[in-house]
Amino acid sequence: MALALSGCARFEKKDPDMTPEESNAQITELFERTIVALGGGEWSNSIGGAEACVTAAGNQGAQFIIQRIGPGSRDPEGDTELVRRLWVDAGFATTHALLDRGTVQQLLHPRDANGLVLEFNATEHALIVFGQTVCAPGDDADYPGEG
Repeated sequence: MALALSGCARFEKKDPDMTPEESNAQITELFERTIVALGGGEWSNSIGGAEACVTAAGNQGAQFIIQRIGPGSRDPEGDTELVRRLWVDAGFATTHALLDRGTVQQLLHPRDANGLVLEFNATEHALIVFGQTVCAPGDDADYPGEG
């Protein structure tokens, strides 16, 4: 018995089904839950205006870069595992690495097809969460910086 297939499958790339505001809110909420899980405290917040990007379907888009820096960790390995579980439970697969001769614990959700990046770094000197939101259809000029 022979089976023949003709033609080729076409995979159409689609834009994410969210606005830049929704993309920003998704990561902001995840980072807030991350900070609460790590015990809260004083964290700096860095978010600027949106940056131009090209969506998965090749259209004009906008995305945000968000970074929060908190106090150092007494247990970088334990904090990294805590964040890993939180992010995986939220649907974000991560990889783990030891950097700077093992003094930095790093989690990374590498850039996906929609431009999303998540990173967590834990040291005895600082905890850092970094994210680049999904590149959602929109115009970066509509989202100026926060100051």
